[in-house]
Amino acid sequence: MKYQAIARKWRPQRFEEVVGQEAITKTLQNAVRFERVHPAYIFSGPRGVGKTTLARILAKALNCKKTDKPNPTPCAIDENACISCLEIAESRSIDVLEFDAASNTQVEKVRDIIIEKVDTVPARDRYKIFIIDEVHMLSTSSFNALLKTLEEPPAQVLFLMATTELQRVPATILSRCQKFQFQTIPTEKIFDKLREIAEVEKISIQEQALWEIARSGEGSMRDALTAFDQVISFAYAQVEEALTKPIVVEDVMNALGRASSEILRRTIDAISTQSPTDIISIVGEISRKGQNLATFCQDLMQLIRNLLVAKLENPEKLLENTAFSTAELQSLASKFTEKELIRLFHALSDIQFRLRQAKEPRYQLEIGLIKLIEIKRLTPIEDILERLQKLESKLNTLSQIPEDPSETKKKSEDKLIQSQLRISVTEEFEHIDISSIDSELEELLVFHGETLLPIKNVNSIINSLDLSDSLQKTSIEELKEKQARKLKPPKDATEDEIKDWITQHPITQLLKERLKARLLEIKTKNKSY
Repeated sequence: MKYQAIARKWRPQRFEEVVGQEAITKTLQNAVRFERVHPAYIFSGPRGVGKTTLARILAKALNCKKTDKPNPTPCAIDENACISCLEIAESRSIDVLEFDAASNTQVEKVRDIIIEKVDTVPARDRYKIFIIDEVHMLSTSSFNALLKTLEEPPAQVLFLMATTELQRVPATILSRCQKFQFQTIPTEKIFDKLREIAEVEKISIQEQALWEIARSGEGSMRDALTAFDQVISFAYAQVEEALTKPIVVEDVMNALGRASSEILRRTIDAISTQSPTDIISIVGEISRKGQNLATFCQDLMQLIRNLLVAKLENPEKLLENTAFSTAELQSLASKFTEKELIRLFHALSDIQFRLRQAKEPRYQLEIGLIKLIEIKRLTPIEDILERLQKLESKLNTLSQIPEDPSETKKKSEDKLIQSQLRISVTEEFEHIDISSIDSELEELLVFHGETLLPIKNVNSIINSLDLSDSLQKTSIEELKEKQARKLKPPKDATEDEIKDWITQHPITQLLKERLKARLLEIKTKNKSY
């Protein structure tokens, strides 16, 4: 007997055999049971989840000869199957036409195969059914040609369309169809189906190996069955070995070119323990076995995602496509914070993108994974900002603490001395006739405005002098000493003696120094203009 691939041999033939699409199968089965069938359906979803298969089952149910009306439980493919169900299952029915839109995009093909045959009554069955696969590939002209037919089809005509890209189907077509969105199949359900097939086909295989095959399907039952077939061909040199030699995880990984769950676990451990040596060893092992590095990176991203989910409450229903138990995932997840896992995921996404363009993908992956270790070492910027905010808050608290009374007293004394010195200078100069001061001293006084007129008012001179700068540079003790040896004008002194007294007075010396500095500043500004 000619060999038949497992994916075809185990293709569902009844509604209840379809895995992972229970809501859709129940809806269609009830539509058949109560004869409430819509003239046009469109099935959308990922590859290998049962769109075309369910279209054929619906066609079988409508045209099954076992009953005198549509049968919600059509025939299985065996010696008892009716001729209609058998021919539909083998894609050779005269009244059920399968049209591949991917290879027949032209409007002429649509007219020849579909539109011109719509008005032809069924040759044998109840309904004339058109199954259009990959309908999104039709041209705009082809879709326009179908519009009128879909809107007002003959009573015994049914359109079943399947697509992986629903967004490319015109809204005018969608509005004339009942739409069903197919979902990816959970890994657990794929695993159960693979175990059933292994038992029936008498294939000896470890459960962990079945998990790896189910995981490789990535939600597609057809892909998982094809992978199972590939693993069987790889593991057994002779058919007899299938009864005695069990298939192990290593066989699956070598056959499919994927990294095992154990390799993924070791990688997570190497990142958590910050071991670059282990990372390079793991990547070298994967590379030597010829396993796909991009696929390994994708599997690692999926594991990181599941580790993040494992930190949530009741994560069992949220975990996807994993061979690890919930307890194992939680144990691995405990080595990381949530922020670290998120940063690792984004970094892996960047690595995967770079791998597609890398001339040396092995080295790209090695360096990328070592960078993940650095990410584990680094302190997140959010934590640094949080620490700075705490420090700032502490400083603000300290600034609000009252000052030491001794410090406050010292500042008060400083201000008092400054005030007394200013008053003393003012008093000593009040009785002096500034006009009698010789011209040399007068030229040293502060000048006012652009006219450079001398200011001959004692209060103006004293007020223009900023004593605070000098006081800031002079200790309190020096100020007290100056105040103690403050000179008084001599009694019955001559004019020359008064001039000498003014010249030698400490305040006069201070005035001279400050006035010279101001004159120099004025001259410098005038030169710059």
